[in-house]
Amino acid sequence: GACAPFMNSRTNAFHLMLPFDLKITRRPEDPLEAGVRVFYSKEGYSYPLAYDMDKLISYNDGQVLPLDLEDPNLLFVSASRVKEPEFKYQIGNPSPENSPEFSYPRAVLERMGSLGAFLQVVNNFKVWFDASRVSVLIQGAPDLHEYGLQGGSGLMTRTHASDKIPAYAESFKEPWQEGLSFNFVNMHLQLSPGTDRALVPFNTPIFSVHPVLSRQCFQIMNAEDATRNWQEQQAKAGK
Repeated sequence: GACAPFMNSRTNAFHLMLPFDLKITRRPEDPLEAGVRVFYSKEGYSYPLAYDMDKLISYNDGQVLPLDLEDPNLLFVSASRVKEPEFKYQIGNPSPENSPEFSYPRAVLERMGSLGAFLQVVNNFKVWFDASRVSVLIQGAPDLHEYGLQGGSGLMTRTHASDKIPAYAESFKEPWQEGLSFNFVNMHLQLSPGTDRALVPFNTPIFSVHPVLSRQCFQIMNAEDATRNWQEQQAKAGK
């Protein structure tokens, strides 16, 4: 009897996928060809790094940092070239150094961040919704664990940023957007416990998006209370 809900989470949800392979490891082993990012990432603290001449340096100012490459809190994230043949998205002007098959993966790596133990994969996916009727649940795809990863879960209940931020202000220009809440759906990933390496092939569901009823549209009660309320309503109707 439990099979249908499990299947529905795979077939009836909206899944986010990447058009390239994504690799996350704890050591600098065989990075994929589009590029690599490095993060110091642990519970409650994270910091972007860069790898230069066998040394780890600050991604922000280039300062050499006293970190060992065997530190268990290091994460190396790399991406392949675009492998989905129908994906045609170019960032910047095409050139030998910025070909269509590499521009998007490199842009995703460049925008990537970290929040404690989670990597934040920014993919510019936007969602508008009527917050008076629905919220938006975002979470790791049902089969993400098979690739050695866990996904963070979040519930969007409204617009969670100021309209003074350009990216948010520009998202309310069309007439149909008036009165709707807006947000970006980013993917938050971490290696599963005891896992040092994860490789997610292109076109694999990584995150899932589920519309859910807004909190004011439903009530949670136990079965005893529900039975008692029904009996009271029936008694009143009988009078």
